[in-house]
Amino acid sequence: MHPRFYDRLLLRITQETLRQAFKNWDSLKQLGALPLVNLTLVQSQLKRAGYASTIAGRGLALRTVLEDAVDVLKPVDDMPVPEDRAWRPYVILMEQFLHGRSPDWVREQMHISKTTYHSEQRRALNLLVDILQGWEEEQRAQESSMVYEVNPVRVPSIPFLALPKPAHALVGRADLLSRVKAQLIDGHNSALAAFKGLPGVGKTTLAIALAHDPAIRSHFPDGVLWVGLGLHPDPLSWLGIWAGAVGVSEEVIARCIDIPKRAAAVHAAIGMRRMLLVIDDAWQTEAALAFKVGGPNCAHLLTTRLSDVALDFAGGEALLVEELSPSEGMDLLALIAPRAVEAAPQQTEELIQMVGGLPLALILMGSYLRKEGHSEQPRRLHDALSHLHTAEARSHLAQPRSPLEASPTFQPGASLSLQDTIDLSLTVLDPAVAQALFDLSHFAPKPNTFSEAAALAVTGSTVDVLDALVDHGLLQCITPNRYTLHPTIADYAALRGAEAEALERFVRFFTLYAEEHEAEHDLLEGELTNLLCALDNAQAASLDHWLARGVRALRPFLETRELYQVAEQYLGNESL
Repeated sequence: MHPRFYDRLLLRITQETLRQAFKNWDSLKQLGALPLVNLTLVQSQLKRAGYASTIAGRGLALRTVLEDAVDVLKPVDDMPVPEDRAWRPYVILMEQFLHGRSPDWVREQMHISKTTYHSEQRRALNLLVDILQGWEEEQRAQESSMVYEVNPVRVPSIPFLALPKPAHALVGRADLLSRVKAQLIDGHNSALAAFKGLPGVGKTTLAIALAHDPAIRSHFPDGVLWVGLGLHPDPLSWLGIWAGAVGVSEEVIARCIDIPKRAAAVHAAIGMRRMLLVIDDAWQTEAALAFKVGGPNCAHLLTTRLSDVALDFAGGEALLVEELSPSEGMDLLALIAPRAVEAAPQQTEELIQMVGGLPLALILMGSYLRKEGHSEQPRRLHDALSHLHTAEARSHLAQPRSPLEASPTFQPGASLSLQDTIDLSLTVLDPAVAQALFDLSHFAPKPNTFSEAAALAVTGSTVDVLDALVDHGLLQCITPNRYTLHPTIADYAALRGAEAEALERFVRFFTLYAEEHEAEHDLLEGELTNLLCALDNAQAASLDHWLARGVRALRPFLETRELYQVAEQYLGNESL
């Protein structure tokens, strides 16, 4: 008998061995050194997924097996209900052991005593032991039956290279996910889909959700290939990884020394298999197209913040991922930082508005509030909420990421922050285009809009510059002649700084607009936010000449519309 097989027979799955694995959850090296990696089912996962037979690869296989086992304890495919006893094993294992939250915090979400919690914890671990033990026995039985086959057929590996699921449930994306699932499953001739949208809007998270979706995995039973390209992609190396995952020999990979040959080798190996191919974080069309290698039974999914890359790859199947609505944003914050939402619903609602429902901003704020609120000290939570009301504080929030979650563009071990995420877009822009974005920060953010003529006047640029900002997901085109800035982009641009001359150009444009359309009150009402912003800027910058002209031009409109509070602010100065 093979020594390793003998070790597996002796190895027992117990609460202690599971606790040891959860204790080392965030380190693939430490996970890969545990005795549990010698389980037959873990070794089988290693082969099926196409992971390298290294200590990190074994750790990844063990983590995948444990995640799948915990998923079995989920009562229904819905958001957890901690108060429901049926959810207790799943919630305890997910929150305490996988996400590292304190037992007291988890217990409080369930509203149970410490004694009851410890009892439920033991029950959860015992249920997990039973699931894993059952899988292990089934896997051993399958391998034992193969010993007696004279010419056993080699079962091709089933790679699953997708990133792990995030710690929190997906919120507000049910309709979009259903639409894309139908598109990928029912599509013909290599079904295509592409997610495009703002930095931090959750494109990658949506792709992860699809890759892990049971219906998708059932329709594409031969596996999921995943590549994260980033700003500086290495298509040749990644095609080599894909080639190895689908069974191409090392000798053949070594002979394919360029991208076309390696792509052809992957395509040939996939053949008629049913697979989902995900190309994440694409910045160049050429690099993205290098991975369009699936056969007729495959589907391709792309994520990018660049419109031209999405359109080049998927044509009319490119979908815009929008930010969350205020109610959806509140649901997400309640999942991550329930204490903050419960203690200060109005302040958290204001924060959601300040970041325009951007999922990344909400996740970062929620993580910060959860840490500051765990001690049940109201002062800390109050101070944390106040701290987040400044744009600079929000932009610098950061969250550590596991090696698997790290962006290919950032250095290994780099934390995730909103500022760094938006910074990436600026690195590929011409300095003049970037400066135009900073100058546009004089406009109030979404839901306010502004005309193309106003944007050109304030930035002193051309339509090509505005088009570049739109194509890179930094400026949103609402109608053929109007634009808007998302609040997080506006905050970022304001922190980077507009040119001094841009402020005067802003004031001058809208003062002249008010004078030109003094009698056209409908037009003035449509630009009211921008007109009042111009007056505020003129007042703050001591541009008294323009302030006087603007006030005189707007006086009849403000009085006619009975905007008395607004009128008092500007018309009370007799010198004007």
